[in-house]
This record gives sequence, C-alpha cells and structure tokens, in this order.
Amino acid sequence: MVITLVLFDILREANARMPSIVGLSLSIIGAVIFGDAAVKAGLLSAPAVMIGALSSIGLYTLPDNTLLLTLLRLLLAFVGGIMGILGIILSMLLLLSYLVSIEAYGTPYMAPFAPNIIADRKDALAKKGITKHKTRPLAIKQENLTRQGGPNQEED
Repeated sequence: MVITLVLFDILREANARMPSIVGLSLSIIGAVIFGDAAVKAGLLSAPAVMIGALSSIGLYTLPDNTLLLTLLRLLLAFVGGIMGILGIILSMLLLLSYLVSIEAYGTPYMAPFAPNIIADRKDALAKKGITKHKTRPLAIKQENLTRQGGPNQEED
C-alpha cells in the first residue's frame, strides 16, 4: 500500500509540472494503467487501489498542506502495515493528542472543541457571516469581546 501511495504521489507531482492538458491525461491514464496492472499482478486488491486513489483525490481539497498530509498518509499506511488496525488507532490518538496540545498565536488549535468552549461552537461546523455576530470568539485572547456594530448585525 505504501508503494501504491508513493506511485500515486509521483503521478500527482508529474501532473503539477506538466502543461494542463498533458498533465491531466498523464495522471488519468497512468493511474488507470497502474491500478489495473497492480490488481492483475496480485500485488494489491481492488479495494486497496480504490482507497489509495480516494486518499490521493482527497489531497486536492487542501492544496497548501499536501506535503504534510502526504507524509501523514504514508506514515499511517506504514504503521497500519506493521501493526494493523491497532497501529492506526494508536497513531490517530497520538496525532489527535498532539493537535489538542498545540496553540497558534495563543489560541488552542482545536478550539472550540478542545478546550470545550460552548459559546464558540455556534461557528464550529457551519460559519455565518462575520457581520452577523455581536461578540468575538472566547478562544481568541482579546480585551474587547464586543464587535463593532453595523446595520445588519444580529444577536449571537
């Protein structure tokens, strides 16, 4: 699986460095040929190729963090190959504990979930427009919690 992920990353990098039409064709044809050859040779199962392809497609949702996510994906595949599902669960718990412990500019990275700030959860999953809020988030350290008002500002 690690080899599959590395080969998909090579195709993705080749796509980024080629002209748009040629790069897209190269990625599609290369992925189809590679996946078919790996399954027919018995190196991988069809679900493993699908998981690798879906995780590669998922990297396009966060283009600025592709290197970090690629390394995490390879690390989780490697640990999963050695330790199985227990290794993946332990790796995810270690990653989650690290994310909960760090701060960015004095604000907890996983706020409002860790620490649990109920007042800030109104924007945790679906964000309203900034002009719709009367107060600032409690997770961000500031002296003035009230936003400057405008004509279309609503109560929180």
